[in-house]
Amino acid sequence: MKINSAERMIEDYKRMQAAAQEFGVTIPLVAPFSPADVDKLMPLLRMPLDEGSIQRARGADIGRSYDSTGYSYQAHVDRMNYVFGPTNWTWKVTNEAVEEGITSNSRTKYVYSGDIELLIGYRRLSEETNQWEWVTVHSVPPIPTDHESIEKGSARKGMLSKGLKRSTSILGVGADAYLGILDDDFVSGAELGEHMQPRKKRQASRMKDDLVDQLDYEQLVSLGKIKGFKLETKLRSYYQAQTEGRIANDPANLTKAEAGEVADILHKLPDHVEPIKTVTRPSTFDELMALEESDMRALAAEYNIQLPADINEKNKAPLCKTIAHLMGIN
Repeated sequence: MKINSAERMIEDYKRMQAAAQEFGVTIPLVAPFSPADVDKLMPLLRMPLDEGSIQRARGADIGRSYDSTGYSYQAHVDRMNYVFGPTNWTWKVTNEAVEEGITSNSRTKYVYSGDIELLIGYRRLSEETNQWEWVTVHSVPPIPTDHESIEKGSARKGMLSKGLKRSTSILGVGADAYLGILDDDFVSGAELGEHMQPRKKRQASRMKDDLVDQLDYEQLVSLGKIKGFKLETKLRSYYQAQTEGRIANDPANLTKAEAGEVADILHKLPDHVEPIKTVTRPSTFDELMALEESDMRALAAEYNIQLPADINEKNKAPLCKTIAHLMGIN
């Protein structure tokens, strides 16, 4: 019996919930939460997406010299919604621009470009304004993205779809998509045709069987944290610079050989030791509010909470409420 898309979505969500229980977490994530809570969900994000969301196209049909295989944009969105909940993540576009050009057969084409920044967090109700304020817990730095099409709307939609897929893939979503060629131009809603220039086929070293597995990935990221790279983006920037751009993919999408080379580079670095500051632990909310700013920041760091640069009378109480919740203080 053929399973429709709604039934497939329900089955995929049940599969995710069962996996979450095995990891000792609950999805979707419930606010307020900390960066440490986000870290616990990384294995779920990296699980294979539903096979029904795989898209394939013949090169002849999309104006290329090779066939294309990849996950749909909606599959990436669904995975983020399943794990974080639709209200606990978002994205924003900056530096958006559009340029016009001419195709080989003298048709007008449009090229949209922009930087896509992925944000994970939650909204809390401000007692001062009675408005919902966004609290960013984790973010993926802006990803430069562009897309072209002979239709202006499709060019922009393709840019947004591609950018979102690239951003979520840094978190591990769709990391197993190397079934042939992982082509991020294969996006939902994008018009492909003769105006699209064929890209060079990826080498066999980027095929699925040669990529790092879950264990290798986790070990590499853990080693990076020991060496002082708490964020994967910082780790990637470091080894990209050390290899003069030769190794540029994020840790989840490295080949086994590349991961081994990165590990050798990291082993040569000294371990990073965080300075320890002793803070008198408050037992009441009033004591928490009375802490010096430096002590409050040290306590927030213990619970992986990112505080704003400026702590003032307006935002101090909501920030302390978040810390108090995580500490179990009434």
